[in-house]
Amino acid sequence: MFPINFDKSLAQHFINCLTTGEAIGSVHTLDEITTLAGACFYALIVQGPRGQRHSAEQQGLIVESPQHPEHVEADDAMAFNDIGTAIQFAGILCLMVHEQQYDSVYEEQIACLVGQGGEKRTTIKPIAGFKQPQQKPPETE
Repeated sequence: MFPINFDKSLAQHFINCLTTGEAIGSVHTLDEITTLAGACFYALIVQGPRGQRHSAEQQGLIVESPQHPEHVEADDAMAFNDIGTAIQFAGILCLMVHEQQYDSVYEEQIACLVGQGGEKRTTIKPIAGFKQPQQKPPETE
């Protein structure tokens, strides 16, 4: 289990900064880092399909999906899992940078598609910046 001490006003500050582009300021404690990570996760969710639908509904627009509501819900769940997997992959990349392992595997900038496939396995589809074409993706579980 991971400890969380959540502060609503700090979360609101981070969300406002991410929304407006203002500087976040210093983040030092485990609680601040966890809350910032949560705010970033939130920002990724609201900019995806679910957030776009919600925003349109808030503006009084009727959003009709060609999919059955259960399929929309399943797609939302898949997007939620894919975002979590992408964040874990970015975290692993940051760890590789810190441990000076990144440059042997990747170019300065990379592009890829990251998702959670069947059996909760991470799927990474390289687009650019991967030095080794058949590398095994790092474990995210």
